[in-house]
Amino acid sequence: MTTLDHIHRILIESSGLEDGIYTKEDTLKLLEYTSICIREEKSRYQQPSYNTFAKRKLFGLQFVNYKLTLLSTFVVADNRWACVWERSTLIPHRWSERKYWFQVFELLFTLKDMIKEQDIVTEQLIDEHTGVISVPSEDTLRARCK
Repeated sequence: MTTLDHIHRILIESSGLEDGIYTKEDTLKLLEYTSICIREEKSRYQQPSYNTFAKRKLFGLQFVNYKLTLLSTFVVADNRWACVWERSTLIPHRWSERKYWFQVFELLFTLKDMIKEQDIVTEQLIDEHTGVISVPSEDTLRARCK
């Protein structure tokens, strides 16, 4: 999914019905790709403040069997990333499991709210990068991540 500045914000990985070695590999792949996307965005925006860029999050959705997990990846310190489990839910596939749809929708609405927050961060990043909002040179992303 791309948003305001045409950068990928959500990466999706489906690991199939078996929970095993492939699931772990797919989780690592999701972590790798989200960190690559953050690095790409970091190279795109050099003039905004480091504190603004630290608010940037990218999201990963992973399907394993009938479980959906939402992860977020973000910068914690200069060149270090963190990946945090946000929510997980079962995707109902039987009538007796229909109550799980509430959790599925809760996860999706949480993701939608997080994407809206990231659109606000994107606007601030663009404003700072283009000079609409002034940032002292020592506080820029470029200065902090030499």
